[in-house]
Amino acid sequence: MRPWFFALLLLAGCWSSDLDAPTEGGGAPAPPTSTPAPTAQATMNEVFNSVVVLLPLSFDAEGWFDSANSDSIVAELGSLSRSVKMLEGHAADRDVGFGWLAASLGDDVALAERAYLRGARSQARHYLQRAIDNCVACHTRLPGDAGGEFGMRLFSALDANPLSPVELASLLQATRQYEAAMANYEEWLATPASRSEHVVRLSALEDYLSLCVRVASTPERARPLLEGLLAQDDLPRFLAKDVAAWLKDLTVGPPPGDAVPVARSLIESASTQRDFPAGRADLIRFLRAASLLDQATQTLTGAPLAEAYYLLGVAETNLSRSSRLGNAEVFLEAAIREAPRSAFAADSLDRLEWLLALEYSGSGGAQLPPELEERLTGLRRLVRGQ
Repeated sequence: MRPWFFALLLLAGCWSSDLDAPTEGGGAPAPPTSTPAPTAQATMNEVFNSVVVLLPLSFDAEGWFDSANSDSIVAELGSLSRSVKMLEGHAADRDVGFGWLAASLGDDVALAERAYLRGARSQARHYLQRAIDNCVACHTRLPGDAGGEFGMRLFSALDANPLSPVELASLLQATRQYEAAMANYEEWLATPASRSEHVVRLSALEDYLSLCVRVASTPERARPLLEGLLAQDDLPRFLAKDVAAWLKDLTVGPPPGDAVPVARSLIESASTQRDFPAGRADLIRFLRAASLLDQATQTLTGAPLAEAYYLLGVAETNLSRSSRLGNAEVFLEAAIREAPRSAFAADSLDRLEWLLALEYSGSGGAQLPPELEERLTGLRRLVRGQ
């Protein structure tokens, strides 16, 4: 997943709160250069100005394909591309997940810009709109209202009327309006649906549960909705089994103890729940584990942090619905770099190589992109102590 829209929302709130603040202890800031680099907040303002133009147009089919808007779209894509490159520098000293988000942001903006310039406007529009779905999958690591003001400014600049219920809920979640997002999901998911509609709604249901369990830490809130779904006659049998498992796990809750051992136990037990490969009966346990690990990575160092990153990689692999690795990749790599000689680093390398082979299965894993192969070679050397 390449969540550039999510990244700009999340990074905006966190950067604006501390990157431009005075140094700790009252230390003097670095002497200014002849041409001072823009602050994180100034860069985010540039990003915001471009997104406010581009995102509404991407939801307006006529406006996006109207040649009268092409000069403006090209200009804003170019401005956005330059701005996100500067954001990568601002993210260098933050948590490993933020660094990955900033780099991913740059990759996706470049894809959208190149697609539009070569005339592939549908592809460019897809890259922009896909960010809404991607942000929901990733906008879970730092619960709270950081970035809320920025997100609300963006939300207020959009016309939400044409959006479907799931698009609206996704946008609310992306802009960290969690209460409104959960209420929107609940209203829509509770309406009667046909058997095929239930399958279509499954992704939205998982996003809702992620909000309740991982973000808002209000798992019991999901119980009435899940009980209502079980009472619907057209609920497919496979989904009914998953919903029943989710209800049971919401009732039991995680065992007491320190975050990492409890998360490890949840992940190990989750592996026994799925009775067929596409099943999602283990969802709640992986969400609980990820929530605990999200918090643990903020305080641990060394081998304990490497284990937390490794377990987060395992959890994210099982939570992701995308064929692209997304956060799983960055957490597994982070485990290796944090404690290269630990058992968790070796396990992370094994899992990362396996996942990359699956991702590039068209070549049987034998022809990874050169940059990925180079990175893996460097990680192997770290694990071997070279």
